[in-house]
Amino acid sequence: MDARVLLTGTTGYIGGRLLRRFEQRGRSVRCLVRQPARLGPTHSTTDVVQGDCLDEGTLDRALTESVTSRQTATFDPRGLLGRAYWYAIFPLHAVMFRGLLARIARPALDAAASQPSDVFTYRSLVTGQAADVFRWHERPEALLDLLPSRRVRIERRTGGLRDGGRVAFSIGIGPLRMRWEARHYGYIVGERFCDEQIRGPFRIWRHTHRFVAVGTEQTLYEDRVEYAVRGGRLVARLADPVVRHLLARMFARRHQIVRAAFANAHDAALRQRLVAPGITSVERLRMVR
Repeated sequence: MDARVLLTGTTGYIGGRLLRRFEQRGRSVRCLVRQPARLGPTHSTTDVVQGDCLDEGTLDRALTESVTSRQTATFDPRGLLGRAYWYAIFPLHAVMFRGLLARIARPALDAAASQPSDVFTYRSLVTGQAADVFRWHERPEALLDLLPSRRVRIERRTGGLRDGGRVAFSIGIGPLRMRWEARHYGYIVGERFCDEQIRGPFRIWRHTHRFVAVGTEQTLYEDRVEYAVRGGRLVARLADPVVRHLLARMFARRHQIVRAAFANAHDAALRQRLVAPGITSVERLRMVR
C-alpha cells in the first residue's frame, strides 16, 4: 500500500470518477464529503469523513490525521466547473474530463508512489461474538493485557479507541527508552478501529484492527499493519525479514491472549463479565477455568 490521498468533492461527477480511478489503482483514499449517504459503496482502502472543504475546522481535522506520513492531494470540482447542469449542455464533457482526470490524478499518484510501504496481516478465529470481542478491546485494561513485554510502559492515554484518541509508550530499560506515540482513527463500533504512529521508530505505521462475525458465535480477528522503516530501499530490504518475524511473534501472542479470554466463555453472562471494565487478567483466567 502507498501513501493516502485526501479527496474532496467525491459526490460530484469528476470527484466520484477520480475516486474510482484511485481505488482501481489500489490507493488509500480519505474522502471529505458533506453527505456521506450520497457517496455510495467504496473500497476497503477508502475512509469517509463527514465535513465541508469550505469549513476550516473539518478540513483541518481531515488533514491533521494525514500529515504525519501521508501525502495529501485536495481537489474540489465545484469551484472549477460549477453546478451539475453544465454537464448536460456540454456534450463533449466526457472526452475533456477524461484528460482532466488524468492530469489531476497523475501528480497525486506519483507522490503516493514515492513512499512505498509493506503490509503485514495476522488473522485468527476467536470463539465469541464480534461485538463482545470488540468491547473487550475497548476496556481500559485491554492495552495492558496486550503489551508485548514489561519493557513497554504506557506514558499517557486520552480518548480511548475512538477517532482522535492518543496513546504514548516508552520502550526500553531505565533511562534508555524510545518514545512511541499513536493516534486513533477509522473507528466503527463493533467492526474496526485503527491507530497511526505520529512519533516513533517507523517512517510509516498504520495498524487496523478488524472484527468480522463468522456465524453467530465466532469472530474473524484481524490485525493489519502497513509499515515502512526509516532509511533507503536497501535498509528496508535488509530489515523487512526481521520486522516481519517480530510482528509475527507479537501478534501470535496477542491473538493467543484474546482467544484464551473467550475460549471457555460459552455462557452469555460470563461473556458479559469478561468484557466489563475493571476485570484484571488474573480474574478473567479464573472465570473461564
